Amino acid sequence: AGTLIADNSAYGSWGGVRAPRPGSSYGLPGGNGLGGGLYLASGTAILNDVALSSNVAQGGHGGGSSGAGGTGFGGGLYVAEGTVVLTNVVLSDSLAMGNIGGTSGAGFGGAIYVANGSVTVVGGIVWSNTAWGADGIYFPASRSGTAGGIGCGGGLCVAGGMVTLVGDSLAFNTAA
Repeated sequence: AGTLIADNSAYGSWGGVRAPRPGSSYGLPGGNGLGGGLYLASGTAILNDVALSSNVAQGGHGGGSSGAGGTGFGGGLYVAEGTVVLTNVVLSDSLAMGNIGGTSGAGFGGAIYVANGSVTVVGGIVWSNTAWGADGIYFPASRSGTAGGIGCGGGLCVAGGMVTLVGDSLAFNTAA
């Protein structure tokens, strides 16, 4: 039998509102959510016969109407740097999601986000994960709004480093 890493979450904090002088204020950005199931800052992680399922990395809400919404990176796994070897793993039903704000946050890597480092996946199944950018906001009084955030890499998003896939199946992943 294998190991199950499921139903975990990493949420970014909410941004506040700062008022440097009376009558003026601006929103602070929401924090980022990094690695809903696992976060590797550095070093080496070797995972065999593991399932990472139903994990969430979600950015925090931006403060006021101008604070940017936080970004969600790596619903299942976030690799800041280092080496990760995944053998016979299942990464499924995880979510990387941005949050609303003055500019809406993005979602990167529903299953895996690689900022830097080396990731090797052998005999893995990356199934039904989602990277979701937050919706924009509409302000009726001013008839204006903000753009929605982007979704990138429903299954896998590689910003830096190197990824090697050997005999893997990636299917039914979504970026929106």
